[in-house]
Amino acid sequence: DIPIIVNPLPEVRVTKSNDIDCSTGFAVLSASGAAKYRWAPDEGLDNDYVNEVVARPTQNITYTVTGISDSGCEAKASIDLDVRTIDNYLWMIPTAFTPDNNGHNDCYSIKTNIDFISYKIQINNRWGQPVYQSEDIKDCWDGRYKGKDAALSTYYYYIKIDTKACGTVFKTGDITLIR
Repeated sequence: DIPIIVNPLPEVRVTKSNDIDCSTGFAVLSASGAAKYRWAPDEGLDNDYVNEVVARPTQNITYTVTGISDSGCEAKASIDLDVRTIDNYLWMIPTAFTPDNNGHNDCYSIKTNIDFISYKIQINNRWGQPVYQSEDIKDCWDGRYKGKDAALSTYYYYIKIDTKACGTVFKTGDITLIR
């Protein structure tokens, strides 16, 4: 009889320090239970072959670590890393509106799910003159300037939001007023 030795598989475990958002731009992933490690995919990792890696991916990702025992046996463990940068937050910024009092799209406003401290919007005409300003996200521009209907034209918005997690965020763009 020939003796057969069965080596046990490593018991690989993986943890993460945190998910990624605009205030924490990286996560530390730690693996344990094996002698050697190999991470995949290598996207955003500072090293593929150690038990503790720094991850800086640009989108949600699942990392899998393969743990290898001293006898060469392999086992795997995976972990999901969520990435929420400022662009992942919901922004509903219309590109046009029709302030014609028909009850549809009569007032220009934005919507966001950003947890903010302060908000400011300024809308300028094509000469850079402010035609609307507000510091209340619930307010909206009704298409009037100095008490009169503003001209059919392209206008330019500047939005500044001070957020709790992402610091100060600026958004700019143009809108078309249609009558």
